Amino acid sequence: MKKNNEQVELAEITESEAPIALYQLKNNHIKAAAVSKGLCELYGLPAADVKKLLDKDLFTGLHPDDLALVQADFFSFVRQETDSYEHFYRIKLPGQKEYSLFQAQGKVVELDQGPGLLVWYTEMSPVRCQQLLA
Repeated sequence: MKKNNEQVELAEITESEAPIALYQLKNNHIKAAAVSKGLCELYGLPAADVKKLLDKDLFTGLHPDDLALVQADFFSFVRQETDSYEHFYRIKLPGQKEYSLFQAQGKVVELDQGPGLLVWYTEMSPVRCQQLLA
């Protein structure tokens, strides 16, 4: 049986070493359709647990000072008021005691069941931050 394009794309995302997630809006709730190996490694959790965490609350662990703006920008992206998404924010991942600085970038992609939101993440290490500020 031949796989459709969406199945192939989902398989490519789940196998990717880059920290990527594909989200879909279902019943007015954002669901993680696929998470990559790289995102699972970043979270330190298996794929099923990362998906469950993101499905429960996409913004779990965000610094309180960053939460409102990140949510507003992301929901604007979900409503496709913008073609792309980019944000820097602080997040405390499962098992971490300190916040990490993340960059999230995304774009709308067409899927068989409607639009999807492809988001890739970069953890900004202190060395990388120094490079950007220099």
